[in-house]
Amino acid sequence: QVRPPEIRIPTAAERAWRLRAAGRVLRPIILPALFTGLRKMAIMHLTAEDLTARPGRIRAQDEKGRKTVWIPVVPTLATTLSALRVKEGPLFRWEDGQPMHRFPWKRWVKARTTAGLPWLRFHDLRHTVGELLAEEGVPLRLIQEFLGHSSSRVTERYTKPREAAMDEVARTLDRTYRAQNRRIRQRRPPR
Repeated sequence: QVRPPEIRIPTAAERAWRLRAAGRVLRPIILPALFTGLRKMAIMHLTAEDLTARPGRIRAQDEKGRKTVWIPVVPTLATTLSALRVKEGPLFRWEDGQPMHRFPWKRWVKARTTAGLPWLRFHDLRHTVGELLAEEGVPLRLIQEFLGHSSSRVTERYTKPREAAMDEVARTLDRTYRAQNRRIRQRRPPR
């Protein structure tokens, strides 16, 4: 297994390639990770009843399985999950309709290799959610709640700025200093 020295978040293009390579069985498992930030096993334990218990929300177990969390469902995810046509019991199934009792590792490895992302771990999708929300300016407290973290310290590990965001910070400083220098030059020095 190839692993990066630190967590690497897939780009938008890499996520699209990943989804195309995923196939009919794996794609519906990946989308909840990208739209909810749920962990792999929380996703694998989802049932049809978890989708219908409260309209507009998915019922799932928190990271430790100690409490129930209700996560908003956006239309893209709702469409994907309802297309599974599972009326009761485990949500994710094999092609023959049998329930999936474990994560399809072989398909995951094949799909990430096909997509050119051999370093990608499923948990990296959870980090993707945290980072994208942070980049969009969602307050840390809301990201913490959405991901079900017990403290903001944990959430901070999921919200490291990307290189492009850091470049924009540097450009913002450059624009600020240039504007300040222009104003200073326009003023006359005191006599």
